[in-house]
Amino acid sequence: MSQADTVGAALDAANAVRYGLAASVFTADLDAALSLVDGLAAGQIKINAPSTGVDFHLPFGGERASSLGPREQGKAAQDFYTTLRTVTVAPSRPTG
Repeated sequence: MSQADTVGAALDAANAVRYGLAASVFTADLDAALSLVDGLAAGQIKINAPSTGVDFHLPFGGERASSLGPREQGKAAQDFYTTLRTVTVAPSRPTG
């Protein structure tokens, strides 16, 4: 693990790799962490927590060479595995 002297240097180092499945930002400066979040090319970003583990209720997937297809789990899985259709039902007419 390395330490960056500036937020820009940390962002450049994190995005200079081929993969982008998960990233962690360790800092006591919440503003710095949140500014990194916007620029990090990773599918999952954790602040002051290890990059391992997933929450199966949230969409999960990577960026660049870490991903194949759309996000998995959560609402993303519902969108991936279903088709949205509109169905209109009118009352039946009596016969006779």
